[in-house]
Amino acid sequence: MAYERQSSPLFFRVMRCAIDQQVGAAIAEGRLDFVIFFWDPLAPHPHDVDVKALLRIAVVYNVPIACNRSTADFILSSPLMERAYSPIATTAA
Repeated sequence: MAYERQSSPLFFRVMRCAIDQQVGAAIAEGRLDFVIFFWDPLAPHPHDVDVKALLRIAVVYNVPIACNRSTADFILSSPLMERAYSPIATTAA
C-alpha cells in the first residue's frame, strides 16, 4: 500500500511485475507520503536486489517506509497523519 499525496491510498498488486520499481518511481516523482511494503526478509527472493533498491530510494527521498506491521501501525496512528506535514527534505540530496 502506498499513499498518494492529497488523494486516496494507492494499492499496488503483488501479481504485477516490477511492483518495487513502480513504487520507487512514485517515490522519486514525489507522489507518496509514506509506503507500507510487507515482504519476508528470511525467504530468498529472486528480486532481492530490487527490494533493497526500493528501501534505498525511500531513505534517499526521506519517505517513511514500513516493512512490518508494528512500523505500519506507528505510521498510521501518528498524530502527523491528521494534519499537513512538510518533511525536512523532499527531494534526493
